[in-house]
Amino acid sequence: LGKTYVNDEFNFSFNYIDKNGIVTLAENINKHGTLKWLNLRRNQLEDEGATYLCKYLSENTILKTLDLSDNRIQSDGGNAIARMLLRNVGLQELYIQQNLFGNEAYDNLNRCTKTRLIMKSNFENPADRRFEMYL
Repeated sequence: LGKTYVNDEFNFSFNYIDKNGIVTLAENINKHGTLKWLNLRRNQLEDEGATYLCKYLSENTILKTLDLSDNRIQSDGGNAIARMLLRNVGLQELYIQQNLFGNEAYDNLNRCTKTRLIMKSNFENPADRRFEMYL
């Protein structure tokens, strides 16, 4: 009793979080001053949810690892991630594979990240483009 436990890792993978569910989470991310690892793999964020989340992560300097893989994110969400990466200086690892980014979003992600990360990607097969980013 009397102890406070602070969790710096949240795993919300496979939880069917959609654009509505991400609102509460996104609005509280910056209030949680120790969150370093956030796994949102295999949810249903889509473009609107990813865009909303990225708005809150743009100024976050605590979060180090973010997994947005397999969330049905398309071009608008991919572009929001690219914009977030230009402003967020704390993020060190980003997983965004198995989404449905269009060519424009891939180009923007590629362009905005070249100056600050080592990127493993598979561009040989456009249907299987994968990003694992180590900033």
